[in-house]
Amino acid sequence: MIGVTLSGKTRYREANFEHEVIALSYFDNSRKKELNYIEECLKEGKDIVVDDTNRTLKIRKQHRSCQKIQCQDDWNFHEYINWIAISKENEKA
Repeated sequence: MIGVTLSGKTRYREANFEHEVIALSYFDNSRKKELNYIEECLKEGKDIVVDDTNRTLKIRKQHRSCQKIQCQDDWNFHEYINWIAISKENEKA
């Protein structure tokens, strides 16, 4: 998810995804722990959605790098104004 606080990211995620949810707050605001968990989930073949503000390009690049390192060619990285999801499915937006 990408967006300012209280913009409806979590509500959108709850209505549209059944993926493993990852949020920085789950990891005591430790970006390293969050990125390690993302890598772990992707290694296990889980579809994930990162439900945070993710406003800076630097943070989004870190998420993308996890996907590139851990995912096969059949994984998709979707980044839109309102959400980020990594999925094995071939989704269309």
